[in-house]
Amino acid sequence: MANEKISSYLKEIEAAINHLVEIHKKYSDTKYLLAFRGEAKDYADTSMMPSLFRDEMDVQKESYLFELLGDFGFLENKSERNIDKAIEAQHYVAISRMLDISFSVLPAIYFACSSHKEEDGFLFVFCFPENYSPHSRYIEQFYTKILENKKNNIAYPGNFKVISHSYSNERIKAQVGGFVFFPGYEFRPIQPVYYKKITILAEDKTDILKRLDEMFNINEATLFPEKEKISGIIKERFKENTYSIGNITIENEVDSYCRKIEYESRLMMDNENTDITDKKLINFLRKLRKEESDLVYYVSMSAIEDGEKKKLINRIRERFEIIKIKYNGR
Repeated sequence: MANEKISSYLKEIEAAINHLVEIHKKYSDTKYLLAFRGEAKDYADTSMMPSLFRDEMDVQKESYLFELLGDFGFLENKSERNIDKAIEAQHYVAISRMLDISFSVLPAIYFACSSHKEEDGFLFVFCFPENYSPHSRYIEQFYTKILENKKNNIAYPGNFKVISHSYSNERIKAQVGGFVFFPGYEFRPIQPVYYKKITILAEDKTDILKRLDEMFNINEATLFPEKEKISGIIKERFKENTYSIGNITIENEVDSYCRKIEYESRLMMDNENTDITDKKLINFLRKLRKEESDLVYYVSMSAIEDGEKKKLINRIRERFEIIKIKYNGR
């Protein structure tokens, strides 16, 4: 009976993958990346939110976290790259601006079932249109600018970056892990066009964990090859202490986010074989107006010359107007 349950969930996962890939291929010629994430219960507003934006953390003192890791010897003989430090922070103390994902569905299913046995769990199946290597020079430069320019952050909050397979430590290797990197100093959730959400019933969790162990050797010991007792100390010090502290340009960030909005718009409005209802169109146009307003504000507050601001704002308005005309006329 348990095997039948797993087979049923795997069929649902396969159907979700096929749907996401079909939609992606229809609207993009870029290579897609499949990923998975398990959450053991409905976390409501904090679902798929990186830890740095939760639990009374102070995102403004992010650099201090790296100093704490160094103080406790976790960064000795380690890379000086900021992205590597962030990966270590996520690994040792589960504090970073990165969201854990897996490129194997089995660890994700495990995490959807591993706790809160009395509540339904959830598996997120992702299809992302672009991704970066954790050793990408662009990502490192991008992150460094974020850390160095807190008051004038060049990164746009909603323009998340997907970081592909990382093998920097044994746990990430075991979990076939990667990350979604959230660049802003405020959290913007991943839009639903990038994923399907599958419910794993509370009553099935125990049987699924048993089968994952028996059939695939997926269990706590294999997914967490080492445990760190010091993590609690670092977390508390980070919460309590007060602390101050390609080309990466505003233009490129605006262009990148506009491409993301154009991609999301195609998926939101074109991925059904039904007519676009008035309500759906109204909600879509409302979202576009909000995105346009936020992006214009981001440019207006940036530290670039007024002439460049005007050019960028005009470009934003033109690109958003094209999207509005395309769908409003249907």
